[in-house]
Amino acid sequence: REAVRQNADLLAVGQTRSAGDNSNLLAMGGVRQDSSFGIAGVPLDDFYQSMVSDVAVQVRQVGSLAENQTILQRSLENRRDSISGVNIDEEVGLLIQQQQAYQAAARLVSTARELMNELMEVVG
Repeated sequence: REAVRQNADLLAVGQTRSAGDNSNLLAMGGVRQDSSFGIAGVPLDDFYQSMVSDVAVQVRQVGSLAENQTILQRSLENRRDSISGVNIDEEVGLLIQQQQAYQAAARLVSTARELMNELMEVVG
């Protein structure tokens, strides 16, 4: 509040009005270590540190599990690819060979047609 900002004497930092008495502030700070205010008899600081540690361990475990899942997925994909026997380079090479064979067959048919036409002109 604005009144406290302008006059710090309004704060009860000590139990007496003598200069340098900060016993109330020290008592408030001590609550962190007092097990009567903690959870299940554990001081607040210890409980908080334990909770943060547990969360950090769980985060690390989740990260490890995710990494293991990724490695397992890659391994299974590699195994699937090796079993299926599909090699893209080999398939492209075979496709080019088939295309060249088709072109050669088309030239043969075209040549045979031309020869047949010429033969028909000679005979007829």
